[in-house]
Amino acid sequence: MRAGASSSWVRVAADGFHACAIRKSGALWCWGNNNSGQLGDGTTTERHSPTRIGGSTAWADVATERSRTCATRTSGALWCWGRNDNGGIGDGTTTERHSPTRIGGSTAWVHVATGGDHTCATRKSGALWCWGANTDGQLGDGTTTDRHSPVRIGGSTSWVGVSAGGYHTCATRKSGALWCWGYNDSGQVGDGTTTDRHSPVQVGGSTSWASVAAGQFRHTCATRKSGTLWCWGDNQDGKVGDGTTIERHSPVRVGGSTHWSEVSTGWDHTCATRTGGTLWCWGDNEDGELGDSTTTERHSPKRVESSTLWNGLAAGDGFTLALNG
Repeated sequence: MRAGASSSWVRVAADGFHACAIRKSGALWCWGNNNSGQLGDGTTTERHSPTRIGGSTAWADVATERSRTCATRTSGALWCWGRNDNGGIGDGTTTERHSPTRIGGSTAWVHVATGGDHTCATRKSGALWCWGANTDGQLGDGTTTDRHSPVRIGGSTSWVGVSAGGYHTCATRKSGALWCWGYNDSGQVGDGTTTDRHSPVQVGGSTSWASVAAGQFRHTCATRKSGTLWCWGDNQDGKVGDGTTIERHSPVRVGGSTHWSEVSTGWDHTCATRTGGTLWCWGDNEDGELGDSTTTERHSPKRVESSTLWNGLAAGDGFTLALNG
């Protein structure tokens, strides 16, 4: 189903029960559940179609979770809004925000990722910062203390990508190494154990990781520079994609393709695109989130339609958004 009449969407984010997207113009639009002001339109009114957020045409990147949204502008400034019980907005308070709120004075933010109740972001320097809930060490600062403002994670200046899951976080470095930390009851950290990690731990010895997606419910997937796809963690609905429902505590390869380009992890399903522009999904399908016109659970990647024009995707909680064209 097409969202709105515009064909100019360039970024999309979905999680929980709301979604946001950026148009080529740089305008930001959000829709869906809004009980904590996560849409950012100054209200708590649910919206059933895309609603413009403010008047800015300078939005560059956006990330959503169940009750919170964060976005960067082309200036490098970072803004967050919505639920803030554990300081996940990062403005030094626990006050719920119904409109975009500027986070600090830095204009060096590059990429932002929102987890269950925590947020992480990278800066142009390659430094990584996290804030919000930290009961399981998901911030990676070596403690389990909630943080209401951004705190620097370690001393590295080589972080290039970060993804925040429900209660764990993963990030890649310039070297191609992959690091994860936080809640690990199903092996979602990927270090071969089910031991929670309060600081970043390297996942295997590979230095060929290209991107990572930390799921909201205990699983993780990542691509390598070779174009292979790997997943691990909870697998009760087949969302790891290895053809089983066996929990995996270390990365397992998904299929034999070497053409995977992007992956997105939802609550209990996973979707990914290939370099040819095809879209594939697997895992839970109770609400039709796999897009194969059925509600049949899939334990291996299943192609979605016949289009070869897919170029962006976001897996949410029981639904999926993807750009086509």
